[in-house]
Amino acid sequence: MLHWKFEQTYQFHKTNVFKDAVPFLLFSRKLQKEVKVLKKKLSRSEANRVTLEEMWDRNSKLFQVLNENLDRAQKELEIQRQQTLEKFVPAQFIKRIESGNLDDVALGKGSSDNLTILFSDIRSFTAYSETMSPEQLFAFLNEYLKIMNDQIHHNSGFIDKFIGDAIMVLFDHLEKSNQMEAQHAVKAAIDMQIALKEYNLRRNKQGHQSIQTGIGILSGSVMIGTIGSEERMDFTVLGDNVNLASRIESLTKQYGAGILISDAL
Repeated sequence: MLHWKFEQTYQFHKTNVFKDAVPFLLFSRKLQKEVKVLKKKLSRSEANRVTLEEMWDRNSKLFQVLNENLDRAQKELEIQRQQTLEKFVPAQFIKRIESGNLDDVALGKGSSDNLTILFSDIRSFTAYSETMSPEQLFAFLNEYLKIMNDQIHHNSGFIDKFIGDAIMVLFDHLEKSNQMEAQHAVKAAIDMQIALKEYNLRRNKQGHQSIQTGIGILSGSVMIGTIGSEERMDFTVLGDNVNLASRIESLTKQYGAGILISDAL
């Protein structure tokens, strides 16, 4: 009797435990499925994260290359801009600007300095130019001025301005002495006259007449700066010594000399 009751009680509890375990087992299986799904999502997320990191790394390198190319292009454009500006404004004038930037140029700003001035002029140019058409005159002047500029540049001078057939040249180097600047000017004048003789030989062979030039040189104190207006200004040098250098050049006709030099040199 006792054994039967024990068996009955055991079966009862066994049945109830199984009934209670069914929902738990179902929930456990559902939980396992959700864990697997979550693992897959996490795996995809990790893969996406790695992919994004790779993309970011590639894009960072690309942006670095682009920035380097932009910096290089900007420097090249600045060099081209500077070279273009120097065709109209000599680099020696630009160096005298404190910032070295032409955008900072102010009207009337200048300084006093000692330098050497050279003036060159073609004799009887007005009468000579009347024998040529405007096109021929332009071609002649550009050919002649280029030859003279080469000699000037070779001797460390720079052209302040062209005044028709006349040339105003300055020898101004902050790192060189006044005496050395004067020596460069004299050497430039001699080279200009030698180059002119060679040019005349070529012209004579082409049936053109020879041309003669006069050169005047003087060293002295001048004002270097900007003149004009806010809308249109120019770098130049001013002072009595500039006018005197021009007058010395004009005296070459009177004395029949190719080169005249002031004793102040």
